[in-house]
Amino acid sequence: MDLTKKRKNVMLAIQLARENFELAELKYILIKPDKGITDFIMGVSSLEGNFVFMPYHKTPIVEEDSIQYKRKYRELFDECIEGYILLMLEKGYNILWMGMELHYYMWDFIDFFIDVMDEIPTGISTYVHYCKNNGITKEIIEDQMLESVNDIVGVFNDDVIDKYKIILTETIGEERTVLAYKLDNDTHEQSIIYRVVTSDDNRIINEDFHREIDNAFMDFMNRTMEKIYRYYLNREMECKATVKQFKQSLERKGIYNG
Repeated sequence: MDLTKKRKNVMLAIQLARENFELAELKYILIKPDKGITDFIMGVSSLEGNFVFMPYHKTPIVEEDSIQYKRKYRELFDECIEGYILLMLEKGYNILWMGMELHYYMWDFIDFFIDVMDEIPTGISTYVHYCKNNGITKEIIEDQMLESVNDIVGVFNDDVIDKYKIILTETIGEERTVLAYKLDNDTHEQSIIYRVVTSDDNRIINEDFHREIDNAFMDFMNRTMEKIYRYYLNREMECKATVKQFKQSLERKGIYNG
């Protein structure tokens, strides 16, 4: 998302919060394009308390202390705002903005529950990817919060949770596609799970899992070749437009250049 569009969405989120809460301060903003509108989930701290605010949902305001997970996630980690955010990222939301204090709590939460993070691979990968691409580091958090944190980003391998090992990676324009694998310990026979992930600078666009390397490789190559074709097609159009403008500038100056 370019800076102009990001600024516009942040300002809209702030306006919506101020219209619904007294002295509202935002702690985070999640965003997800949905059916022609931009769907927001945001954390609001106000005189009334701390809330999850979803302006376009049927129940737009939920007290932060009332957050509930599905049973399978309650068995994994505590019901709290940090886990809720990761679950929303798992559902396809992306981080538009997040305050440094919440990043500190996110890192502490992830560090404490690191052993179960592979149960929400999209959520944790999306968050770690955001941190890597927005300069959220152990050093920055400690400098801002004056509290020590473990380097949770360091245990992840190039945008893929650390249990996956990268085989192939290709970056075209702003999008990166990765083919990775890990041993599957949940089956009686030792087998491998292959993961193909396409992401941009702050989110996972899509991912698929495969049992056979040939299928995973075909998935990886199909994505890569499609990205290469679209990238160079766009570059050709941009270059033609530049040359056209150059020729027009010569014509205006009365210079003939073929």
